[in-house]
Amino acid sequence: MRFVRSASWSGAVVVLSLACGNGSGADGSGFTNTNGADASVAACPPGATSSCACNGGPAGTQVCTASGTPGTCACTSAPPLTNDASADRCNNLVCEASESCKTCPRDCGECPKCELAPSCTDGLALPAQTTELNFDDLSKVAAAPTTDAGAPIPNLCLDAQLRLRIARVDVGHQGKQVWLPTGTISGSPASYYCIVQASDGFVAPTSPDAGPNGTMEVAITRPTAAIPDFQGADFAPTDSIFWGQTGPRISRSNLTLTYSCFQQKETGDSTWETVLKAGSQAAGGLAGAGPYGWAFGLGSIGLAVAGAAVAAAQSQGDWHMFDVTQTIDKSQLLELTNGHRWSFERSGGESAFHYPWKLKVTVESWGCAEALPPPPH
Repeated sequence: MRFVRSASWSGAVVVLSLACGNGSGADGSGFTNTNGADASVAACPPGATSSCACNGGPAGTQVCTASGTPGTCACTSAPPLTNDASADRCNNLVCEASESCKTCPRDCGECPKCELAPSCTDGLALPAQTTELNFDDLSKVAAAPTTDAGAPIPNLCLDAQLRLRIARVDVGHQGKQVWLPTGTISGSPASYYCIVQASDGFVAPTSPDAGPNGTMEVAITRPTAAIPDFQGADFAPTDSIFWGQTGPRISRSNLTLTYSCFQQKETGDSTWETVLKAGSQAAGGLAGAGPYGWAFGLGSIGLAVAGAAVAAAQSQGDWHMFDVTQTIDKSQLLELTNGHRWSFERSGGESAFHYPWKLKVTVESWGCAEALPPPPH
């Protein structure tokens, strides 16, 4: 059987006699000849152009050669085909199932950023510089954060992860010294330590240092070096942490701190270790933190441990100088991760021939917060 097919080339129309077959040449032009020698060759006007099929892409263009045969099909660029039609591709402006704001921000958008606290991936060393805060202001509701230009900063942060420590003790008068009409006789240099209770009243199910609970910590700072009148002493970084003793603690409620500070009767570690041992015995195996304190899920147990330590200190003659309680409003917690210091001062003494004294305690905060997770897509 024989039939005739026509094909359009620019500038000419060619009518060809076609042999019975599939009507498609190997080059995709759709032309065959009637000679039977090469079914892929079709006569065409030299120099004429025509469209041609490309594998998996838009039609290409071919030019008829001087000998009257179709030239090579020139195909335009097209993305390669894959066996998986749903393959995820970054930068196709579609946020695919396996992509996220971290792996492909162009498709999924930028990840939320916590602008109010350091990132927890940037390290958690003590801050090189701290900003001074007022002791009393920390109990007030914090103002909404703003930029230098006054624009509000959105809170895209998870809960604050905080650490707190006593950084320094400064002595005005030692106490236990004679007050004369002509002035005071300075006492001998003395050492100081504090027993600190800290609680935010929240049960943290993933707390690393208190098992399934973590609502209260009790810590005993190491004693300072002997401090003369009108001088001070810094604590080593690991000697005085009382909140987040083994790592930054998730903090989300009002934080209540009680500082009970002592002057040692006899300077040295031996009497202080008696106080630490009393606290450890009261804690038993119910809590763990470290190295000089404990964390508890039940506040009543923490109070019992603090009470045992205080009793041991008093029984050996250490001078219980004062108890100070501070409540930090929860709105302040994120700001405290940025590295701050605050202090409080207590003094005492009565009339002539009694014992004037003054002690200043400086507290330091630092920490981090993670950004909110990206929205689902």
